[in-house]
Amino acid sequence: QENNNEIIFSPDGKWLLAWNETRLQLWDVTSANPTETPIILNTSTLRISKWVFSPDGQWLVGGGQDGRVHVWKVTRSVSTDSPRTLTGHTAEITAIAISSDSHWLVTGSADNAIWRWDLTAEDPAPSSQVLGHPTEAIKDLCFSPDSRWLVTRSEQTTRLWDLCNTEQQAIETPLLT
Repeated sequence: QENNNEIIFSPDGKWLLAWNETRLQLWDVTSANPTETPIILNTSTLRISKWVFSPDGQWLVGGGQDGRVHVWKVTRSVSTDSPRTLTGHTAEITAIAISSDSHWLVTGSADNAIWRWDLTAEDPAPSSQVLGHPTEAIKDLCFSPDSRWLVTRSEQTTRLWDLCNTEQQAIETPLLT
């Protein structure tokens, strides 16, 4: 039996995800026999280092070491084919956040960029938006419960983004020590 590097439950409690460097397994823990037939996805060529479920449990997002973002629609018959792949970053994905309404996906990277993707769009790529390009790699991202605010953290700085403001200017503050 392989050792799994990580395990997480989806926020809605329906899915258990376990993964290592070469594959991902999903179990529907609400089924009569959750361990009977896991969904297995071969992820060895995707080089994914971060996984996040959307709050509603419908989306599984993986951030790649190559800067690509991979998105699966999670159902009992989740496709084992290629996920929808979103490009824009040029370095490893270091942070992923999904808004509480599962509408927005935000990714941060070692390339210092912050991208926002619309998960309600049939294809999120055309509506994607670069929110900012700070001078340091993004370490963490967090949405406010109402999805209006996004907080980003780099090594030395936190920024507060008002996502309702069309100018997308961040309020910068030194990191608390």
